[in-house]
Amino acid sequence: MTVEVEALRHERLTLQRLRVGLEQVDLGTDAAQTCREVLLQRHFLARGVAWVTRGRIESDERTGEGDELIALRLERRADRLLDVGQPHAATLTKPLPFAAMSAAGDSNRLLEEARRLIDGATQHGIVLRLLGGLAIGFLTPELPPRTRAGQDLDFGSVVSNRRALSDLLAERGYEPDRNFNALYGNKQLYFAHPGTGLAVDVLLDSLDERCRENDHFEFFWWPHTEWAQAITNTRTQDPPPTKQRRTGVGAYVNDILLENHAFGMIQRAAQVRRQWIPGLASITARTMSRKEMTDRSDRIFANTRLVRFAEMEYAVPRSELIPAVRDIRDMIERKGLLISFPVEVRAVAPDDIPLSPAYGRETGYIAVHVYHKFEYEPYFREVEAIMNAHDGRPHWGKLHFQTAATLRPRYPMWDRFIAVRNRLDGNRMFGNAYLERVLGDGT
Repeated sequence: MTVEVEALRHERLTLQRLRVGLEQVDLGTDAAQTCREVLLQRHFLARGVAWVTRGRIESDERTGEGDELIALRLERRADRLLDVGQPHAATLTKPLPFAAMSAAGDSNRLLEEARRLIDGATQHGIVLRLLGGLAIGFLTPELPPRTRAGQDLDFGSVVSNRRALSDLLAERGYEPDRNFNALYGNKQLYFAHPGTGLAVDVLLDSLDERCRENDHFEFFWWPHTEWAQAITNTRTQDPPPTKQRRTGVGAYVNDILLENHAFGMIQRAAQVRRQWIPGLASITARTMSRKEMTDRSDRIFANTRLVRFAEMEYAVPRSELIPAVRDIRDMIERKGLLISFPVEVRAVAPDDIPLSPAYGRETGYIAVHVYHKFEYEPYFREVEAIMNAHDGRPHWGKLHFQTAATLRPRYPMWDRFIAVRNRLDGNRMFGNAYLERVLGDGT
């Protein structure tokens, strides 16, 4: 069978372990006249970094719980850095003599200042979490402190809190590095206290930036692990190296032997003993490496899938994406579920298709999967309850348990769509049992 692809609409795939910034590619008329291929560039970013490094941080304002760290790694360690939602008992009433305590290696006093700042942030509803070596010291107080001369305080926060956090630090006597913050304030802020010399370095979340910089961004998180694989796809006109084409022996080894046969063997091992799943998930996640592929879009987006599975996917408002992922993670741990397939997370732009899950809103998709030999309904029903709480809309072509009654309030154009359906297909020639359930048989 011959597949014809327009010569100037080729795309490039690059799979990488490290994040690489890509420039926008001009796909206009002038670019087409150069007769260079337009390829799709995909980056695989396999990251196994703990919560105490750069992370995605979100607050849960709906339940009243304290703010928690949410990272692409989705690891729980930093949730124990501080008592979530509880003010810290130890506070300081005056600035720290920073020069003296650095020389003495007094990590306790550094932590007290960190607590003081976090208490103030919590009172103002600002997300602020301790990162770096001090955070590790808080987790392991039995180990010797690892402070150094010139030690600063590293925090994580979210871009939406940038202004409020800057105001809070100013109230506490910290002065901003205006030049640095003007240049890099979308991802990092820097402050220093003129009286103590103590510096504060704030890292801001990067998920929005990744979505904005790339044509397509998604990540896969392996439950029971701290690992996720981030994938970016970006169009390019640069000619790829021959070795990056998704063809030949290398592509067969990666796409068939590793992603299918080896992964299938892991699923069959999990079927033998479910208790092995967390360990098997860790093995699977740790086999990810930096990879780059560049080729036409039909070779990039189309994947061979030999391991059968059941899948459910929901679309939630973009602002609800990370909180919903966090809720899924918490639910898996709380219910003691053993999940052998990754959770897929991606972001898309809004559209104007009446019954599209992305209709009228910036959207994030969350897909959950179960090996076909395992029961899927308990896991999927729990996830669907979470998606309902986050105003989720199901993928029409995948498993879900919704009905017309539960779906109608989620789509502003529902009644207009049903009116068109009744007019064009009043006899339901194109009807079936599924459509009767999700659209109604008599509307």
